[in-house]
Amino acid sequence: MKFLGTNKKVSLENTGNFDTSSQTSLSDIDLIERYCDGDEQAFTILVTRHAAVVYSFVVRYVGSGAEAEDIVQDVFVKTWKNLKRFDTKRNFRTWIFTIAKNTALDWLKKKKPTAFSELHTSDEKAPAFEETLATDEPLQSDVLEQRQTHEALSAALATLSAEYRAVVLLRLDNQFTFREIAEALNKPLNTVKSHYRRAVNVLSTKLGRTK
Repeated sequence: MKFLGTNKKVSLENTGNFDTSSQTSLSDIDLIERYCDGDEQAFTILVTRHAAVVYSFVVRYVGSGAEAEDIVQDVFVKTWKNLKRFDTKRNFRTWIFTIAKNTALDWLKKKKPTAFSELHTSDEKAPAFEETLATDEPLQSDVLEQRQTHEALSAALATLSAEYRAVVLLRLDNQFTFREIAEALNKPLNTVKSHYRRAVNVLSTKLGRTK
């Protein structure tokens, strides 16, 4: 898979092959500042650091590896084009996942105009249980903790709405805190907690049926 940036192409398969020994200890913000000062390799390091997790998120979000490659290419092009305007007071990881989620969602809207979901995404009359859920603590689910086949979990995730699927993937696959998810998706914190709990309930039911 090729990712375009600063007139260079970076391969996901070769993301571990760059000589980055002098920059491996730098933070994302340090790399962004170096890129803005003219160090083009700094962007390559950022791609190297985040490409695999962004691809994993996108492929599970859209359910298509072939399409995910094009989407992730677009994600890094958008990142490159906007990097010099990035607010370094923000978290770069949540910012790039915001771009990834929005880009993947745009693709879904084009390819799947009639989305199917068992979840209603309105937060009207939302239950109060999210108020009792600690912001930075994972919501445990016995069913989700069991070792499910990749196919069964992927099939269950596909039945969720795009919004709910994004919350679950960021939380379970990428270990985002609820606050980070709220920032990445531009959603209120309690909405994120509510979406996560409802999604887990549905996944638990579906995965329980696949045993």
